[in-house]
Amino acid sequence: MNVEGADPADVGVMLDVDHDIAVRTGLHCAPRVHTQLGTVEAHGGVRFSVGAFNTEAEVVAAIHAVSEISSWARERARKPERDVVQIAAPEPIGLTA
Repeated sequence: MNVEGADPADVGVMLDVDHDIAVRTGLHCAPRVHTQLGTVEAHGGVRFSVGAFNTEAEVVAAIHAVSEISSWARERARKPERDVVQIAAPEPIGLTA
């Protein structure tokens, strides 16, 4: 999966650091599949691996985490670019002999 407006690697870090959820990100040793899916330019995707020992609560927590990250990405896309701060060059110091 991918979150529109967010790099998969960033989503993976947010899931790990903010939600304690481990995922794999990138091309997953399958670049041709990502070429066909059109996700190469996005640097691949985010892969969850749900197994027999995962609980329903863990799946629900993952869904909520993705929802939160998606909201963050939408909000980030709505904000205008921040103003660039212009720093004036210092006046040259006149040297006297």
